[in-house]
Amino acid sequence: MREAFNMSENAVLFLVLSLNNNNNNNNTMNTSTCQLFANLGRKISSASGDDREGAFLFRRVLVLVQRYNAVLLHDTLPATDCTD
Repeated sequence: MREAFNMSENAVLFLVLSLNNNNNNNNTMNTSTCQLFANLGRKISSASGDDREGAFLFRRVLVLVQRYNAVLLHDTLPATDCTD
């Protein structure tokens, strides 16, 4: 199947992201996640000229995870029939 896409083994990188955003603003990440955000932030900052891009990226990812968790929680609640 690799021949069909003509991809080498190093063409795709899968990385497990570990984000823990508890309510006391003490965000914790594993080392590879921290390195990923640092590298991406540095590259985006060099392209845009704004040194805060890494922090913006991290915040956007945290908001995305919170929204996804809210959707999952909503989907677990029983449906109520509101005829009012």
